[in-house]
Amino acid sequence: MALVHLGKTAGSTLSQNLRHGCHMFTPHPCRGSKDKNFGTKGGPGEESTISQLTKGYYHFNPVPVNKHDGYIISSRNPIDRVLSAFIYIHPENVAYTTNHRAKFVERNKGKDNEFVDEYQKFFECFPTVNALAASDSNINNGDGGDGDGDGGDENGTINKECAHLRRFLLNGGDEKTLKNEMLNHFAFGYKYYVSGLLAADRSTSRIFVLRQEHLAKDWINFNVRLGGEPHEMSGLRTKSFAKDKLAVKIPPGGLNKKERHNLCLLLKEEIQIYLGAIEEADNLTEEEKARSRQEIENDCSPKNNHENPHYVEYEDSISSLPQSEAVDTNSLQALNIDLYCPAVSISLLMMS
Repeated sequence: MALVHLGKTAGSTLSQNLRHGCHMFTPHPCRGSKDKNFGTKGGPGEESTISQLTKGYYHFNPVPVNKHDGYIISSRNPIDRVLSAFIYIHPENVAYTTNHRAKFVERNKGKDNEFVDEYQKFFECFPTVNALAASDSNINNGDGGDGDGDGGDENGTINKECAHLRRFLLNGGDEKTLKNEMLNHFAFGYKYYVSGLLAADRSTSRIFVLRQEHLAKDWINFNVRLGGEPHEMSGLRTKSFAKDKLAVKIPPGGLNKKERHNLCLLLKEEIQIYLGAIEEADNLTEEEKARSRQEIENDCSPKNNHENPHYVEYEDSISSLPQSEAVDTNSLQALNIDLYCPAVSISLLMMS
C-alpha cells in the first residue's frame, strides 16, 4: 500500500506512524526508522499492521495509478482543509507556521517574482477567513467599494479580479500553481491526487480513507480490518506551531452557515471527488460513510444556509452517526453535488 498525503489532513501525523512514511525518492525504510518504535502510541511493541503493509508515500508528487495494491488517502472535509491551508500560509502567520515559506517571501520582496506577486495579491484580496468565505453574489465592478484597491470592504463586496483569483486557486489553479510553494496547498488537493485513483481499475488497487475528523478511530479500525490488533497511533496531540501566536485565525465559533455554504459552492468539484473517495473506501463501514456524507450535507444543503454558527474544533471523535440521522440527498443534488460520485463520473468530470 501507499499513503497519499493531502496537505492539512493530518498526513504528517500519519507519516510519522509509518516506517516507510517518507518520499519515494529517498532511501527506504526512512532514515532513522530502524531505531524508532512503531508500537502502539509510538512505544515499544509490535508495529502496526498499517505500517507493515505500507511501502509508499506521496506528498507534493504525482501518484502513480496501479503501482500499489492499495492507496491510503489522508482526508478532511474540503472546506476545513482549505481554511486550514489559508491560515497556515497567511502572510501574518507564515513566520510561525512554515518558516521556509516566510524566508522565500522575504528573499523575493521587490524582485518581480510572479509566485510572490500572486501570493500577495491573493491575501490583499482576502485578508481574513470571513473575506475568503464571502459570497460571489457580492461581486462589484470596482475595487471592492472602499477605494483602496483590495478585494473587499466592510460590506463584504468583492471585485471581479479577486473573485476570479479565488475561484481559480480554490479549484487547484494550474501548472504554475503547483510550482508555487506559497499557494500549492490549494493545487495539491483532491482533484490532483484522487481523481485518477477513482477512475482506475479497482480490481488491481483498492482505496482506503483515513479521515482527520475521526483519525484515532479510523486508525484503530483499519488495523483491525487488516487483520491486526487495535493499535493506537502516536502524535495525535502534537502541534507543529503555537496557535496562540497566530495573528489571523478562524474566528471564535467558526464561520457561520452562510459562509460555509459559500465555500461549498466554490469547492464543488473538490467536494465531489472527496465524496467519491469516501464512497470507494474499503476500510469504512456504511455507517462511517454516512457520517462523512452528513458532515458535507450540514455545510452544503441550502436548507441549512442560515446564520447559526457551525464549528467543531478538530477532535479525534470516536462517536458514530445516530441511526436516526438520514442524509438528505435531494438537497445536495440541488447543488449538482453527487453524494456517491462513481468513478466514471469522476473521469468525465475531469475531461469537462
